[in-house]
Amino acid sequence: MPLLALVALMVALAEHGAWARLPGAPDLLTALLAWAVIDGDEARLPLRALLIGAVGDLCDPGSAGFHLGTAAVIALLAVPLRAILFRARAAAWLVGGLLAWLLIAVVDTVVSGPGDRWSTWGLVSALGTSVMAAGWGWLLGGLPARWRPVPPAGA
Repeated sequence: MPLLALVALMVALAEHGAWARLPGAPDLLTALLAWAVIDGDEARLPLRALLIGAVGDLCDPGSAGFHLGTAAVIALLAVPLRAILFRARAAAWLVGGLLAWLLIAVVDTVVSGPGDRWSTWGLVSALGTSVMAAGWGWLLGGLPARWRPVPPAGA
């Protein structure tokens, strides 16, 4: 878990830095969250999601627990989704990334209004987040087992 915390912290800092000014930029932390709940073992799935959410709130203190709350909901919804997806495949990560982005967009719209999430740039961000979830899977999932931030599990 310490490696996942370090990766999540670096991703959150990058996302809230210059990355945030790019129109249609993928949501890197949501993509990491989607990959972490779809891939890996089930034993620590809620803990992984809450850790990523807590890091998101740490780097975005104005969110007032938004990242932690949405990460918890995504973890709960991911459990039945994991039963029908082959977890170590790009298609599962793509679907997980898109669904995570959509859930967060809906919750954000209810909490703070539509903003620009539902514009053309929002669609670009959703698709980019989906692709980035697969990217995290290829980048981090291909590491040797002891260096993986998420323990591998058979599907």
